[in-house]
Amino acid sequence: VIAHSPQAGEDLNPGRDIIFLVSRGIATNDFIIEDYTLKNFKAVRAQLEEFGIAVGIITKYTAQARNAGKIFSQSVEPETKLKKGAKITLTVGVEFENSDENKPREILRVYSMQIPFSSGNNSDVPEQVKIELVITDSLGRGVFSSSGAPGELIDIPYSSTGDGVLEVYINKSFYTKEQIRAGE
Repeated sequence: VIAHSPQAGEDLNPGRDIIFLVSRGIATNDFIIEDYTLKNFKAVRAQLEEFGIAVGIITKYTAQARNAGKIFSQSVEPETKLKKGAKITLTVGVEFENSDENKPREILRVYSMQIPFSSGNNSDVPEQVKIELVITDSLGRGVFSSSGAPGELIDIPYSSTGDGVLEVYINKSFYTKEQIRAGE
């Protein structure tokens, strides 16, 4: 209660109203950033700009046309509070265009998998498992991580440059290996 009427010490007549002014708390102009990974860039940009957040964009090629226009990474961590006028930079996939250049380009991709159930006794099935993609390509080696529950279908964004190899590890144990082709 931040105010009331009548004031303290005033006499009251029977049937007279008593009015209380109650605070709703401190007003906030903060916007809580979500995890925008693999969400539609145009929709996210509209939401952010509506609140007054400035949106920067970095575009990178994606080998999968269905991922053009999707967000692959963001400069501000999810659950961070931003005030109006703050800035976030989003990395967005654009469709790969073949060119005459021989220079390898960084390509954004998405690895989709259903997390397998462990074999044997059901009591051995963990609630969450850690998935790591180890990419070895013309620039060296990179690791991309995610987690999920056994049986869950997950998408893990990653990038590669030129041809390479993708190795999948589940809870630090090797699971599978695939070749990465620059133009595919």
